[in-house]
Amino acid sequence: MEITIRYRKNQVLWPLTIGSSLVVCGVVSRFYGSSEVVGFIGIGALWIGIALHKWHSGYLTLGENFIRRNDSPFFKKIELSQITEVKKFAGDWIIKHGNSKELVISPQVMDEQGLADFEKFLTKLDCANV
Repeated sequence: MEITIRYRKNQVLWPLTIGSSLVVCGVVSRFYGSSEVVGFIGIGALWIGIALHKWHSGYLTLGENFIRRNDSPFFKKIELSQITEVKKFAGDWIIKHGNSKELVISPQVMDEQGLADFEKFLTKLDCANV
């Protein structure tokens, strides 16, 4: 069973607002005869794509044997059997695995229910220093 932890609403709404504003600026400037519309619409579409990616994939996916951070096109996935240390530093969770690799998880971008689910998930890990 996989648990998806979503972003806070403002983490999704800001890129959507910026992207929509840029697309509207591009369309309005086209009506006024500007030839440089493609930049506004293209960058606005990228911002809207970022917002849709955040809304669709969520911030974290917690599986039975893995943790995956979904914040970029290249997901960072850790098998639970490879985790050597979990600690909290400066408000962020740092999950170390392997020799020198680590995954930093920021609770500031998680919604409230997701943060509670994540902390419950961490208490199930044997090496968690909660």
